[in-house]
Amino acid sequence: MKLADTRFRFPLTFLLQRFHHDKALGCMVVFWSVIAMLTAAITSWQGMFIQRFFLGIVESIVPPTFMCIVTGYYTQEEQTLRQSWWYSVTAGFVIIGDALNYGFAQISSECLHRWQCLYLLTGALTALFSAFCFASPGSAASARFLTVEQ
Repeated sequence: MKLADTRFRFPLTFLLQRFHHDKALGCMVVFWSVIAMLTAAITSWQGMFIQRFFLGIVESIVPPTFMCIVTGYYTQEEQTLRQSWWYSVTAGFVIIGDALNYGFAQISSECLHRWQCLYLLTGALTALFSAFCFASPGSAASARFLTVEQ
């Protein structure tokens, strides 16, 4: 996964310079959700290796996008605190995600294993999150919740 992350971080950051971050991040979140749901179809370690490689590609755009969001909306003095919030909240979402995953793992199905249900539901929730990414403003200039002075 780290190989894909380091190899594709630059090209995907270039993509961020050409398109609004809401569209680029939204597309990558959709791809991430599809890859997560396809994990349920993997039957070998080679398939898992390929899946992790592609997951690394789509995850490589997340840190640069968050930096673009913070630098677009906040002054230089405010950016350090906001960046630290992004990274601190990640730990909170890991706790929430683990609790959801535990709940998903309790689902029993006759046609799917529990781990397959886990990936299908997690991918579906991620697809829902992509709608939020697409709905977010592409820049501070197009944000309806900001005044002209802000």
